[in-house]
Amino acid sequence: MAGGGLCERSPAESARMRAIKTSHFKTSLKILLALSALCFNPAFSDPKTLQINSLEQGQDAEAEAAVEPRSGFIYRLLGEGEGEMPLLGIKWDADIFLDVPINNEPEDSDFTVRRTRLSLRKRFRENWKAKMSLEVTSSKVELRDNFLEYTGWRTGVVKLGIFDEPFSMESMSTTRGLTFMERSLPVAALAPGKSVGAGLLKRTHNGIFSGGLFFRSPAQDGQGEAGQALAIRWVRSPLFRPENDDAHAGVSFSYRKNASSEDTRYRSRPETGVTDNRFVDTGEIEGADKILRLGVESSRVRGAFSWQAELMALQVQRVDFDNVLLMGGYVFVSWFLTGESRNYDAGTGRFKRVKPRAPLGSGGKGSFELTGRVSWVDLTDEDIIGGEQSNVTLGLNWRPRDNWRVMANLIKVLDVNRPGSQFDGESPLILSLRLQWEL
Repeated sequence: MAGGGLCERSPAESARMRAIKTSHFKTSLKILLALSALCFNPAFSDPKTLQINSLEQGQDAEAEAAVEPRSGFIYRLLGEGEGEMPLLGIKWDADIFLDVPINNEPEDSDFTVRRTRLSLRKRFRENWKAKMSLEVTSSKVELRDNFLEYTGWRTGVVKLGIFDEPFSMESMSTTRGLTFMERSLPVAALAPGKSVGAGLLKRTHNGIFSGGLFFRSPAQDGQGEAGQALAIRWVRSPLFRPENDDAHAGVSFSYRKNASSEDTRYRSRPETGVTDNRFVDTGEIEGADKILRLGVESSRVRGAFSWQAELMALQVQRVDFDNVLLMGGYVFVSWFLTGESRNYDAGTGRFKRVKPRAPLGSGGKGSFELTGRVSWVDLTDEDIIGGEQSNVTLGLNWRPRDNWRVMANLIKVLDVNRPGSQFDGESPLILSLRLQWEL
């Protein structure tokens, strides 16, 4: 069992540990639901928001003229491209992310080409679009988003190909729109990522529904053989709100049937790309037959300040072994010192990159953002000793121009509880820097 571990526990001990884990999850869920309710509490909205929300009852026609639906109301795939090949009608963009360890923690940390990506987009006729994306990192080359998209419906999109399963806000947000250098511990370990399938996104006045059927497993659920999965995400996100005032609350569910009971594995780096070490790692989970995921998400943007939180649980239903329950969550805050706001896409319920109000070289200094995050993940249950880990991260982001970003993350690993592993008891302080260039 590479990377994980086995532990013989008595039935009473297993039941006690499961009860503690379930209690912690329920408490976290109550807190997140309270935060989600707070998002839409009129007491925390500005007067303009209250005026706009009254449109739902038809009480104020003047407010509708004052606020237009967001540009993200319909997911405009081609609108993301920066470059263009006129003769071929192809739009393109590219990213280069370079990660640098500052204090050489963990011990194996090293300069890393975290991501080099090229994307091509082309429109076929009026309502058909295609995207092809290739990503190169220090360790592998892989296809990322490669799909065909139909946009003939004014409030809906249909996709066919390789794309993100609709699960988790942070997982679905673009890498350009992430607040930290890496996604949080639970998202990296438990979210499904990209798969092959067919999907639908539908925008209503008050929310976003997305769902899909997928026919090949994402990396952590086993790539050996194709399985089948159903993923559904629903988000409460009122369309008519003023700029820089966004409220979001959602829930995701995923059910996957594995074609093989082998190769299912969950793990995560310590929220940095300068190391290949995974402090938490289940190893291959024997007898994995079905994978059930449940996620709850919430965020609020109010001018320069915002927060975001998620909680997720994953159950591995096994043949000839006890089922395994894994879980985790995070919460973070963000504040732009220069007055920008995080860029919420109201058409898809995710975040995209921020453009500075006053770019460097145009009379300004770019945008500066202070961030803080707390995250935890628990990959230990029954006979699987994948470990428990919790982190606290402080960050500073500087975007001098639209296509440049410098990120610094200071990560304190509070504790790693993984008996029998070389990483048990690890608590390094990790400082790393990212230079990000977006073409």
